[in-house]
Amino acid sequence: MRRFSKKHLSVLAEINVTPLLDLAFVLLIIFIITTPLFEQAIGVNLAKAAKAEQQKVPRGRTVSIDKAGQIHIDRSPVDLDTLRTSMRALIVETPDAAVLVRVDKEQQFEKFVQVLDVLRGCGITRVGIVALSEGQMR
Repeated sequence: MRRFSKKHLSVLAEINVTPLLDLAFVLLIIFIITTPLFEQAIGVNLAKAAKAEQQKVPRGRTVSIDKAGQIHIDRSPVDLDTLRTSMRALIVETPDAAVLVRVDKEQQFEKFVQVLDVLRGCGITRVGIVALSEGQMR
């Protein structure tokens, strides 16, 4: 005599996707929150400005010049030729792209002018200079 029928002993052959989606959404949220923090990972002591305004960050790239004079695009160290090539590719890809320039306050003015010349030569017209307001900490 059988106590159980074969109907109740069937195997579930489907994968439960809900936990996988939960994990994907959590990872997405973590990446969205931490991505803006990577921009400030390069050690640049920004100059302070009396009239610095908080503005919406435009889409584009961030060019940083650290205390040693090394140029970085986002977080990658580059030289002036690589900067020129990258900015030309950026302007072809996004004609109205904006570039934020972060310069260490102890850096010489000459390197900053060279970077601005490269940006202008590539056709980038939307250039922002990042500074701290008087009371703002780095």
